[in-house]
Amino acid sequence: MFNLKSLFKNHFDTKKISDVHLEKFTDDHIHRLTNNNTGGKYTALITATQNAYNTYFGAMTSKDSKYSTQQAKTQTVDAIIEAFKKAVKKQEGLLSVKLDEGSPDYNKFYPQGKAEYSHATKSTVKILMERFVVFGAEYEAQLGGEFLQIFETLYDQYKTIRGQQLDAIDLTDAERHTTSVKRDVVERQLMINALTLAIEYLGEPDMVEVFFDQTIIRADESGSETFWEGNINASATVTIVEREFATGTQLVLRNTGAAQLSFCLAPAEGIACGEIATVVDGMSEKQIGVDDLGNIVNMFLNVTNMNVNEEGRFEAEIVS
Repeated sequence: MFNLKSLFKNHFDTKKISDVHLEKFTDDHIHRLTNNNTGGKYTALITATQNAYNTYFGAMTSKDSKYSTQQAKTQTVDAIIEAFKKAVKKQEGLLSVKLDEGSPDYNKFYPQGKAEYSHATKSTVKILMERFVVFGAEYEAQLGGEFLQIFETLYDQYKTIRGQQLDAIDLTDAERHTTSVKRDVVERQLMINALTLAIEYLGEPDMVEVFFDQTIIRADESGSETFWEGNINASATVTIVEREFATGTQLVLRNTGAAQLSFCLAPAEGIACGEIATVVDGMSEKQIGVDDLGNIVNMFLNVTNMNVNEEGRFEAEIVS
């Protein structure tokens, strides 16, 4: 019989095939159908498969474009946060002189000490900016209009760009859902094609090789997979992949959600990432050597969601 078990085991039902291999596999299949389309008998299958292919991988291009836009917004937000930290440090001398360091007036700006500003993150910086604007206005007579203008400008810039960044995150989330649905269409069409061909070539198992290059999708089972993605619950730890990593391997770790994530090499599943780890903020990415994620003998690439309320999303890719 047509080798359906060989073709579909652990591929389309469990989503183990990567987008890279799915694109190559589907494109190759379309060409094989076209080359054997005697009398136009496969024209309907070719058209349906090509439409599914174009829709999904076109959507992937759109998703990548939106993600790039989102990344640019993230970089701008990060730059404004750093500018705010530098401004706070630079203006501290003025505050200490004009408001008398340690006085109640001075402490309005530093209720938790100076470290609160140097450790500011996206989740805290808006409140800290508001504090400097509010009290900068209250003590404008002592600190001067230039002091207030500096922090008002940074605050306005942050609100504008941060809003655009969050809008981009929402667009990317919607695009991610759309592309996931469109991938299902590609997989379903490939299954329809396989079943149609199986009926036509009943009793001729070798015909599977004529229409499907299974070596393309078997690459994902052979340990050569280089890309992984998934979701992670709030405050959870999951294993991205269990495998050996060669010294010097370079990974790109992407955080495609809003929750802060920590990546590491661990000795077992479920072990949260600790001090030896790489933290990736929401909607950003880092390229890092696998040796910097922990002991290279550890075979579990784990990710921990550092947010207690929000689900996270991640991607990990071997780039060299």
